[in-house]
Amino acid sequence: MLLKEPQLYLYGFQSIPPRLESLLSAASVTNNVIQVEDKNLTTSVVRAKDSDEELRCAAAWVVSRLADNPYARIGLVAPKLNHSVARVTRVLDEALQNNGVKSTFNVSAGIPLSDTSLVNSGLNLLNCLTSTKPVQEWIEIVHNPYWLFDDLSMQSRIDVEVNVRKTRQFELNFNEFCHRVLSLKYHEDEQQVLKPLATLWHQRRVQGRLRQDFSSWALFFAHTLTQFGWPGPATLNSVEFQQKEAWQRLLENFCGLDNLGIQVGLKTATKYLGQLAHDSVFHCKTEDAPIQILGMLEGGGLQFDSLWIMGMDSHTLPASTSINPLLPAEFQRLHAMPHSVPERELTIAQNILSDYRKNSTELVISYPAHDGEEGRQPSPLISHIPRVSVDRILDKDLVPFPQTMVKPYQAELYEDNGPIYDKNKETISTGSNLFKHQAACPFNAFAIHRLKARALEEPIFGLSALDRGSIVHDILFELWSKWKRAAYLHQLSQKDISDQLCNVTSQVLDQWAAHHIILRGDRYRTLEALRLEKLIQEWLDLERNRPLFEVQELERKQVISFGDLDVTLRFDRLDKINDQLIVIDYKTGTINPRHWHGDRPKDPQLPLYVVASEPPVDGCVFAQIKGGAVKFLGLADEGLLAQQNSSSDWKTSVTEWQLGITSLAQEFSQGTAIMEVHNPSVFQYQSTLLPLNRWSEVDFINEFIADTEANQ
Repeated sequence: MLLKEPQLYLYGFQSIPPRLESLLSAASVTNNVIQVEDKNLTTSVVRAKDSDEELRCAAAWVVSRLADNPYARIGLVAPKLNHSVARVTRVLDEALQNNGVKSTFNVSAGIPLSDTSLVNSGLNLLNCLTSTKPVQEWIEIVHNPYWLFDDLSMQSRIDVEVNVRKTRQFELNFNEFCHRVLSLKYHEDEQQVLKPLATLWHQRRVQGRLRQDFSSWALFFAHTLTQFGWPGPATLNSVEFQQKEAWQRLLENFCGLDNLGIQVGLKTATKYLGQLAHDSVFHCKTEDAPIQILGMLEGGGLQFDSLWIMGMDSHTLPASTSINPLLPAEFQRLHAMPHSVPERELTIAQNILSDYRKNSTELVISYPAHDGEEGRQPSPLISHIPRVSVDRILDKDLVPFPQTMVKPYQAELYEDNGPIYDKNKETISTGSNLFKHQAACPFNAFAIHRLKARALEEPIFGLSALDRGSIVHDILFELWSKWKRAAYLHQLSQKDISDQLCNVTSQVLDQWAAHHIILRGDRYRTLEALRLEKLIQEWLDLERNRPLFEVQELERKQVISFGDLDVTLRFDRLDKINDQLIVIDYKTGTINPRHWHGDRPKDPQLPLYVVASEPPVDGCVFAQIKGGAVKFLGLADEGLLAQQNSSSDWKTSVTEWQLGITSLAQEFSQGTAIMEVHNPSVFQYQSTLLPLNRWSEVDFINEFIADTEANQ
């Protein structure tokens, strides 16, 4: 039997649980609580607008105190630190950089191992074998530095991202992702880099059906990660090395699940591994630092030269009672269990504040005035302490964002004409859109067609407007490829037309379903087919009322040259009516023929077709195939169209178009890339180019130029 100690000294306890109190009583004759001499010189209360301002204010204050005395011991106490570690450390890092102070800091709270960068990348790789993931996560995988993709060139990684985005799907599985990656062309050395991905893709079905114990899966996980080059070619820093060691320990614990005596599949194994990683706490080992970031209870008994305690509103201190629903409330109150008695919480809160006050030379206590839309009041335990403004506590203005984002204006402005287009040196995508873009904004046309600036594809629900228009186009192409002449259409009964239209629509949707998952579902496909049949039937009724015509060509390819600029066009239809030719282009949106005229025609597609046609045509029309508004809109030689858009000035219009289009082509070929907006309606759909054309800075740039010229 052990003898009792004459006395024990207790330090730093805000509350002693009953079991510990019994143990201490049995272990010693007397228990003495060490009383600390109060060394606090100043205590202040700061009221911040919200928690963001409070944190930035606290971080700036901590850094300023460290700058004044590099040997000071400074503390920052944050309630619920476990839920805000990343946010607190990020803001403190920014404050250190803003003030040019080089220092480290210790954080008492850990984070789930699954949230660390290195382990998270490994888990994502394993999860992607069995899970469908959002496209954005696949893109992050492509640019993750811990994977084999890091060995690819930047251009190859961008090509992969673009190809993945082209699916326009919100989610992809592993097979679809691999198809997108491996369908591209790579250099020979990059093909070797991606070889493990191809191997795993072909083995995926076998692994998906396999069932084995946890130790075997641990070996598979380790082997797969090694094949994929995890954790990357770069040398690991201290924190990443500790994360890798924690990963090895995690696999060892995972092998311990063999005690369950079961065999599981790949999906279940990765689920167990992820759960273990989430339950494992990672705490980075660091050297002692002058700044300590602590939770509310972890700083008890520690000595500080300067200390800031955040979040001291009435909701936080004293803590609210929280009765355990599994035990009788009276039983909990009788034994003064944690969070069961308000008086106990008040005593603990008073002891915490008293301890911090006694152990810090300078103490600042803060609280947010608002939490979201909810107003907050200071804790009643600090209401008697004098309040100090944020400006006074910092002695300078609080910066609401990192100083690294603030840079002096360093741009040098000079006139730079675009290079003349030379088809022997560069290849560009041409078509009617080139002229539309040049007419709207020359710089954007230069960016799109010569710099290859394109907006990234975004996921969409269902079919886009462009998709719907293309499907209508394909259906009409199939129908008129068979019918050829209006006479054939007139011979068909309404039932014959409906049957053929139904069959062709089904065939076209089958073709589109290969690349559009939404069309593989019966319900959506049925609705889309009914919509298309109704719309096209309405259009065919209009076609039957036209003068007799013959479809001369479908999908006619035509090339027109303006000097070195070769423009490739494709006409939807070329109809012949009484020895006269008319160009027809299908549109499922609203059309405005007035956009064809002027020196810079806003929509020069059909005028360009007319200018390029060989032999010359006698008219051009848009076939507006829009529900409830099907009609022909265009211009033609007099008597060619049954509607009121025939014109006796057809030759005059063609001459005007020739001049306008030739002028736009010369502008583009000469490298004219002036940042001027001639057509706001087109320009507004090119917002992705704003970082490149800097249109929002035009007023500032003009002022800068004026000031520069005035000073010369």
